[in-house]
Amino acid sequence: EVQRRAVAFHDVHVVQRASDDQERPQSQRVPVKAFRGFLAFEDLTCQERRFVAEELGVECSWGAPVWLQEALMFANGKRTVSEIVALLGRHCRHEMDVSQLENIFDFLSRRDQVQWRPFLSQATVKSALQQAGLGRGDAVVGHFALSRFGYIEGGADGLIDALLERIGPDGTLLMPTFSFSWIGRRPYDAVRTPSLVGCVTDRFWRRHGVQRSFHPTHSFAAIGPLASSLLKGHDWTQPPLGPHSPLNRLAEADGKILMFARKNANTSMHVGEHLADIPFVDFLCPIQEDGKHRTVVVPQCPWHVNFDAAYEKMYARGQIRDVRLGESVLHSMRCRDAIAAQAEVAKATPEILLQTGCTCPACQKLALFCEAQGHVPS
Repeated sequence: EVQRRAVAFHDVHVVQRASDDQERPQSQRVPVKAFRGFLAFEDLTCQERRFVAEELGVECSWGAPVWLQEALMFANGKRTVSEIVALLGRHCRHEMDVSQLENIFDFLSRRDQVQWRPFLSQATVKSALQQAGLGRGDAVVGHFALSRFGYIEGGADGLIDALLERIGPDGTLLMPTFSFSWIGRRPYDAVRTPSLVGCVTDRFWRRHGVQRSFHPTHSFAAIGPLASSLLKGHDWTQPPLGPHSPLNRLAEADGKILMFARKNANTSMHVGEHLADIPFVDFLCPIQEDGKHRTVVVPQCPWHVNFDAAYEKMYARGQIRDVRLGESVLHSMRCRDAIAAQAEVAKATPEILLQTGCTCPACQKLALFCEAQGHVPS
């Protein structure tokens, strides 16, 4: 009975908080604290002190009040002002108007203590996806780093919804859900192990209807008509990015790549290296299979990243679309073009894939390969 009452009490307050948040005026302004430490008012002029106290309603002593310090801690560039106001009321017992906090942050921005990030609406994101060339029926692999662009309305789930709407029910969405579950980490479990390559990918594989492969280092997840064929047989017995990988199958299906992230996160490039016979390293990986843990050898895992030369070729050929969005640029290209460009570079100049001064097993193996092929690092 005590537990039942506790659950009921919790549910009532969750509903009340949700209702309060819905009634609160919504802001589309996204502040980010631009300094370290705590806010002090020691250097304010007399005129500024009067403005802070009388116009902004902030007690002006040598330091800012605790609630304002908390508001600045919440201002991480990933929350709107209205979300920060809700957190202040919920966790700090401080109620205030959204407009008041916006005015305070405006004052601090004039002092270079707060910066404003762009608020990217769903309409803006959808327009960018259209400009990137994504259309209905497309098969697309996406890589994501939301923090590079600004505040995206709806967050990770909002972006996933926008992508699915853009490609439609006949399209297929593929994402990396890499866990890098090698020795020293927990055994890979396709229905439990989180993705370590961003919140979008981790939210995606948990959605109803999304399938996930059984590869312990470089798993992929997909939804759509091609999902099963892309992921089929992708487990620890296969090189993660080889000819039978989801990415090479995507290329064969004339799929596209969406880089909602830096271009060096483009995993498809490693497929080109594999097709060029560049040697990779094997990893020992713990997996969970039939309720039991065991260790397996995963063959030919990629390690370092060097895609610059391939991108130069692709830009010269007009194979990449760049679309400005918020604070950054997203990129799109055909998967087969990216793989082909990196394969071309890897065949002609494998030595440029070496990392200067690195003596890791991957570089040692690649150096021996280059020497055998008559390629000497510059």
